[in-house]
Amino acid sequence: IQLLLSSGDTALCSGTMISATHVLSAGHCFPSETRSAYITVSGRRFNGVRFFRHPGYTETPQALFKDVAILELEASPGLPTVPLMLSQPVASDDTIQIFGYGLT
Repeated sequence: IQLLLSSGDTALCSGTMISATHVLSAGHCFPSETRSAYITVSGRRFNGVRFFRHPGYTETPQALFKDVAILELEASPGLPTVPLMLSQPVASDDTIQIFGYGLT
C-alpha cells in the first residue's frame, strides 16, 4: 500500500504501512523544519504524532545517505501492512518485488 504523505498543504512523498500506526518513508520527506505530517486515505486525514528520521541521515549534492524515516500516526487507518522481515530467507534465484520513487 502506498500512501500520500503531506506536510501543510503540500504533497511530499509516498510511504508504506509497516504496522497499524507506522508509515515507512524516505528521510528527505521530513526536512528538519517539518512541524507536522499526515496521510490521507479515501478522503480521511490521519495525523502524524511524530516522525523518526535515521540518526545517520545525511544529504550531499551528489547523494542521500541512510534516507529512511518512520511516521507514527495518532490512529490506525485500518490498512494492510507490509512485513519488514520475511519468515524465511530469500534464495538468490527468488523473484521479489520492490518499489520506490526517483533514484531509489
